Amino acid sequence: MPYKRKLTKCRKRCTISAKKGGSKSTARLIRIQKEESPMCEAINGIMGKTPEDLLKGSHQINAVPVDLSAILEKAKISVIPSQDFSEYEQNTGRRVLGALATKGDSAAIFYNEKEPSMTWHRIRFTVAHELAHACLSGDKFHIAFRYDDDKEGQSEEEINANIFAGALLIPKKSLLKQIEILLIPTISLLADAFDVSRSVMEARLKFLGLTDMVLT
Repeated sequence: MPYKRKLTKCRKRCTISAKKGGSKSTARLIRIQKEESPMCEAINGIMGKTPEDLLKGSHQINAVPVDLSAILEKAKISVIPSQDFSEYEQNTGRRVLGALATKGDSAAIFYNEKEPSMTWHRIRFTVAHELAHACLSGDKFHIAFRYDDDKEGQSEEEINANIFAGALLIPKKSLLKQIEILLIPTISLLADAFDVSRSVMEARLKFLGLTDMVLT
């Protein structure tokens, strides 16, 4: 998938050394982050920015679908697949979807490629969710767990990160334009256009109060 290759292209710009699926690198980076708390240039560069800021800064404001790799490249944050989240899964009893971690001035978002539910759309949303934590609160370390219920056990911070991710992947203006363009707008057609899952599109439409404008 060409877009998937584009998403991970910006790994070369990050000084973190990690091989694809390298569990030792992931574990080492997370340990370093827990032991140290340096100011991270990559995180500081996006802290406080809105989804619209990120879209404008990477020339994605009118793009459908949004090229997440362009946003990550501009922010100098790499995306790395990982297989080793066993320590956190055992301690919490929940499956890990992804993590945000830093080392010095470099930042990386890891996603759990061993997670059975980690589809291409899940990867996109997980990466956008972790990016949201960096923008909303300047997090330099965060782990995203899988919740069987979308709301059960989730804090306000997690819910806000989901809303941010939805706004980043499905900008309101672009969504309204697509609804207008499509002869018969449906959730599935819109989800395909924005390269997101049906459930993410449903949540975004509900949040914006646009469900009546779209056929199920």
